[in-house]
Amino acid sequence: VACVWYYVATFSDSRNWVQTAGLTEASIPYLYFSALHWAFAHLMLGEMDIIPSSELERIYSVGVLMMGLVVFSSFVSSITEFMARIATEQAEHSRKDQEVRKYMEDHNVSAGLAMQVDRFCKHS
Repeated sequence: VACVWYYVATFSDSRNWVQTAGLTEASIPYLYFSALHWAFAHLMLGEMDIIPSSELERIYSVGVLMMGLVVFSSFVSSITEFMARIATEQAEHSRKDQEVRKYMEDHNVSAGLAMQVDRFCKHS
């Protein structure tokens, strides 16, 4: 993403982000890290002071922002699905625990045996 952003600036003769940011005299490593900074900011749906100055740069910038939105949305979706699965597993465990306690209560299981069963269930 960063390399393409720099390439887009050098691709056309029109005004580009390098000129707009006043970086025409900057070293190649500085330009690369500026492009990398721009890429990280856009992929994480952030913003920075380097802005697109040509139509091609604007199109590429919007594409990168959309890609960042998709990646970020997928990440949030994965976390949400994981948390929902944990909640479901905890609810199922709690339901089974309640069933065992009800069974022991209905069948007059001694308190000592009930505690042993409860400890076993918690460690399994």
